[in-house]
Amino acid sequence: MGFDIDLKPKYPTFYKPSDDLLILQKNQHTQEAKTYNKISLDDLPDTDFAVGFCLADTHLSSYHSNHYPFLVPFHGLLSKDRERIKNFTSFHLNEADSNELILSQTQKELSKTCFKMRELAPINNSSWQDEFVPNEEELEKGKQLFKLWQQAYELILSQKHTYFFHTRGLRNVNGKPSRSWMRLCEFKKETPHLIIKRIDKGEYYQIELRFKINGKLNIPQYPNLAFFIRPKTNWLKKYLLGSFDDYLVSSFFARTQYKMAILKPHYKGAFEDFMNSLAERYEIIES
Repeated sequence: MGFDIDLKPKYPTFYKPSDDLLILQKNQHTQEAKTYNKISLDDLPDTDFAVGFCLADTHLSSYHSNHYPFLVPFHGLLSKDRERIKNFTSFHLNEADSNELILSQTQKELSKTCFKMRELAPINNSSWQDEFVPNEEELEKGKQLFKLWQQAYELILSQKHTYFFHTRGLRNVNGKPSRSWMRLCEFKKETPHLIIKRIDKGEYYQIELRFKINGKLNIPQYPNLAFFIRPKTNWLKKYLLGSFDDYLVSSFFARTQYKMAILKPHYKGAFEDFMNSLAERYEIIES
């Protein structure tokens, strides 16, 4: 004879009045990126090698050589049909690394931006148990790096070979890319719109972060990727956030896996002010 066990639903993290809340910065939205045509076979140079670009990322709460996400050029050997890269040859750390290759003007411009990104990317190491909280210098570097992502985004949308690389530290962005660490990814042209859900649970409110693409509501992938948001249904689709504030908001909610709760007696005061500041910029959905 068996037993029927009903598991209680797991509660989200509860806000305490002593917890820090996000103070939003000056809002600066970016224009939605134009759609560039992907490079066709006719546009590619007649060579066995191709240049690609990868988004290099690691967990921001890491004791390894920690860094913000940045873009890295590389080259590799093409397959016979020239549709994919079958072997990765080398990361490009400076312009001299591509001297023997044929790059389009777009790839040259994009590579220069990549090298600027790398200079801004390093941040202080921390324990994986601690949440990454940027100091004033790191916050300023993050703003500058985000601007470079905005400048580069239209260019990267035109590229055929784009990858995601979980670096496990900046020291690994060197030499030959590891095939097992490189994942094909897709940069998307749409600008995501952050949505805040406030759900009345009786004794408390549950606050959730979602985002809309073309009117469809999506659950973000956890853990978060700085400057971007990804749907849980396909984390290899990358959407550049519309502003640096959007990154700060998504990062704040990512600390509690995009879901938090607050007892109704604790709602009045600082938390209500926080929600009102969000309501000035984002759609609030009540349920």
